[in-house]
Amino acid sequence: MPWVRLTVVGNLAYETVAAETALGNLGGSLSREITDATQFSTVAWAMTLGSIFPLTFLPLVCKKLQKKIGGAVSKNEKTAQLGDVLSAAAFIGIISAFIARAIAGTSTTDPSTNAGVMSVSVLVVSIVAMLVLTKLSKKFNWTGFEPFATPVSMFIGMGAAILMNIFLPDISAIVWR
Repeated sequence: MPWVRLTVVGNLAYETVAAETALGNLGGSLSREITDATQFSTVAWAMTLGSIFPLTFLPLVCKKLQKKIGGAVSKNEKTAQLGDVLSAAAFIGIISAFIARAIAGTSTTDPSTNAGVMSVSVLVVSIVAMLVLTKLSKKFNWTGFEPFATPVSMFIGMGAAILMNIFLPDISAIVWR
């Protein structure tokens, strides 16, 4: 179900929280297989209803908001700089949340959200891969490849996790939270 939902519309971070919250209210958890039809349908409805709001809200509100922000930015150079700073700050905040989750984990009771050697190793490998791919894109002027640098870095990180789990299972299993 997550694969089907995320290929059409959805957000893994939101849907994980929605599913965990719905299951938590029913006495379940995402760390266990969902076999109860009531739990499955509740999770499906929670994820679906939460995804409907942005689909209706964004087209109605964001177009007007974009025009107003664009008008304000084009009138004043300081406002344009502030817009760039706020955009960069939001991006850095999102990346920081991912880094913090890899280092600190999110739960002490759910083993699937532990932080440890594996999560930090994958984070470091992905960052290095992104830096290398960005450098190569700039050096060889691969402008068509730039949008794919992030997904390729993520795949390289996943590959590192697989290799680490195969060749260093004892080390990759070390967790601190």
